[in-house]
Amino acid sequence: MFTYFKDLVPHPIYLKKRYDERTSFTTITNLDLEIFFLNETSSFFLNCVDSLKTINSIVDLFVEEYDVSKDVVSNDIIELVRDLQWKKIIVLNE
Repeated sequence: MFTYFKDLVPHPIYLKKRYDERTSFTTITNLDLEIFFLNETSSFFLNCVDSLKTINSIVDLFVEEYDVSKDVVSNDIIELVRDLQWKKIIVLNE
């Protein structure tokens, strides 16, 4: 599955993002005005989404930041990407 996603570029499509340092959660409001709470790792991912980096380059940033294997991160990132797409927080383009 990662092979399909690795060269795609995520783009943010949410209306509002707010980070709470006290709780380490990020609150996101999507285009449908639904509110979602992201944990620290999901927030890190969303902070990496700049419409320039590919999924593969974001995975590399996770490997550096969290000192985990690329295989483990790759699978987790794909799950996260699919979830964020479903919630209308990001879209993927080539």
